[in-house]
Amino acid sequence: GPGERLKKAQGGSPNSGSSLVGGRLLLLKAANMEGMEHLLKTESEPTPTNNLYVWQLPPDATDEFLQELFAQTGTVVSVKVVPGKRYGFVQLSSVDEATYAISAVNGLSCHGTVLKVKYADNAKGGGRGGGGGGGGPAEDLSGLSGVQRAQQELQSCKLPHGCRVERLHGSATQLIFELDVSEGPFTPATLGFWVKVFDDFPAPGSFSVRSTKRLFHPSVDPSTCRVEIPEERIEVSGSLGIRPLLLAIRDVIFTPRDSPAVNGDAAMLLQTDRDEFRRTVRLTLNGGDYGGIKFDRVLNLGKAGGTLKNSPVLDKPVTDQVKVDMMHLEVMKDDFTRQITAWQQENLEEMQRL
Repeated sequence: GPGERLKKAQGGSPNSGSSLVGGRLLLLKAANMEGMEHLLKTESEPTPTNNLYVWQLPPDATDEFLQELFAQTGTVVSVKVVPGKRYGFVQLSSVDEATYAISAVNGLSCHGTVLKVKYADNAKGGGRGGGGGGGGPAEDLSGLSGVQRAQQELQSCKLPHGCRVERLHGSATQLIFELDVSEGPFTPATLGFWVKVFDDFPAPGSFSVRSTKRLFHPSVDPSTCRVEIPEERIEVSGSLGIRPLLLAIRDVIFTPRDSPAVNGDAAMLLQTDRDEFRRTVRLTLNGGDYGGIKFDRVLNLGKAGGTLKNSPVLDKPVTDQVKVDMMHLEVMKDDFTRQITAWQQENLEEMQRL
């Protein structure tokens, strides 16, 4: 059984902790039944299932890596690492083995990362993978992709209070996601985000997110307003969806983290001095500046920061057409950056051949 395999992998050692030594997994923390019962009762997880969602994988993780890892906890039916991403899925032969695998592998230190494991949502019942959120069987969207998939998901997408989606008539591939921030250091503010889906949506990485305002946030680039959405914060089962993506944006804003970061100053303050981070956020939300960068005012409280002068132009509403034009410019910039990167790679390969 899985317990015997785990004991054999441990080499009979009763020590606690986990590590990967010499490419071979040594599970040094044994999970007892009381611990597993506690896991089932207390953690806010999907309904226990034999399907597992594994994230924060090593960058070079493969299907074989997951197969060898979870074979020590039970009978592996199938494994899948999403190419180019740091997450994957594992199916074991029973719910008991899956529960045992979570207790044994979740929190395992491996190749400079800490593995995370949880139950994956079932494919039926309005799980997160389909982008729905209501009860009953999820609609089959497997034949759709790109804007058609996104628009279809939006029709049944249910979001928490304070979340709104505005479709832009001039561009079907883009939408505005408005968020009333009700908790965390960015309270109270109403923030907007441009969300663009690409032709291969819902494939991993088939989207881009930008803030409509310049924010002092570890995950928001202060120059381009691009929002970094880590894969591990998008809780999916099988494929990406509009609802999981929008909830991930909400989670990133509500609970900022210092890693991964695209704003190094904000990440450093959050890591070293949370009180100073909150004060700086308040300053910048009110139209102040930090590090020579002026931030947009998104609060209606108090006075604007001293270095950002009030202007009636800032109070005028932005039309849909202007929003679309601005986003088209951002998309063109992204396309140009990707083309330049491809040319640089071609030049490098040519130089190596020469």
